[in-house]
Amino acid sequence: MASGAQTVLVVEDEASIASFVSLYLKNAGYDVRAVTTGNAALAQVAAEQPALIILDLIVARVKSVLRRSAPERRRDVEEELHHGDLSINAGRREVKVGDEEIQLAPKEFDLLWELLDHKGLVLTRDQLLERVWGYTFAGDTRTVDVHVRQLRRKLGDASPIVTVWGVGYKVGPERAPAPAA
Repeated sequence: MASGAQTVLVVEDEASIASFVSLYLKNAGYDVRAVTTGNAALAQVAAEQPALIILDLIVARVKSVLRRSAPERRRDVEEELHHGDLSINAGRREVKVGDEEIQLAPKEFDLLWELLDHKGLVLTRDQLLERVWGYTFAGDTRTVDVHVRQLRRKLGDASPIVTVWGVGYKVGPERAPAPAA
């Protein structure tokens, strides 16, 4: 085993997927073992006791686990997202509606950023739990709903969040500016 590197066992019968995942994990500094059958996996577990076993690859789960195991990606200080009158600056962790700064809790900021960063896509409550809170299990998704409700209250008419019933949330279309009086 590489010095200090944790061992990850990849159990995947599709050679191209196993190769890609193994390379990705090796580049991230992990000691990787890849096998193609359940019996080979059992033998490998008995021999090495890996820190993580990846079965029947779910790419989103791999990204989630790696994201939590790696240092947090730092956003560029000048990175900004815009939606109508709403602007959000990653480096300053600042949210403005027009010229007015809106104070958000850290998870509210992260949730808003995640939704705006995936504009046009519906994110399920489970995906948001994974991406914002780091949960890897299907659990109580009410925390997402509570934070969305708080964001809507704080952002008022500038809130871009739309509920997709039975699925999750997305960013709605930008509203036309209000006509001048």
